[in-house]
Amino acid sequence: MKSLRARLLITLGSLLLLAVVVALGALDYKFQQVSQSARREVLEALNVAVLGVVDEDPEGRLRPPDAAACPRDHLTSYDGRPLRYSRQPGRTRVTIRTDADTTETVLLRHAGTDDPSRWFLLAGQPFQPGDWAQIESKPG
Repeated sequence: MKSLRARLLITLGSLLLLAVVVALGALDYKFQQVSQSARREVLEALNVAVLGVVDEDPEGRLRPPDAAACPRDHLTSYDGRPLRYSRQPGRTRVTIRTDADTTETVLLRHAGTDDPSRWFLLAGQPFQPGDWAQIESKPG
């Protein structure tokens, strides 16, 4: 038969372990909420930025804004909402859930830099250094 002291130590150890597991579970849940909230804010801002890029011609068809510097036959348009966004040195990736129930991923390569802003428009205007705060809660 175990001594009372040993049983108390085992009971206290078990309670302490249970408290640590509950605390870790609560922290994990809270971090997931914060992460999802931050991601949602970035995606909503990116959605606003993307919405401001496309114009309509007099016949009601979508057309890129006049500030788009690349040839019109090198552009692709997706109607929908952004699901994911990431920017890192050499590439920027945006995943879009389209209104046609497809998921499309766009990868923009910009070798040697983490700044693809020269290829971006915001509300139909060339992207400015201060515009990052409108689409990112933190760089990348």
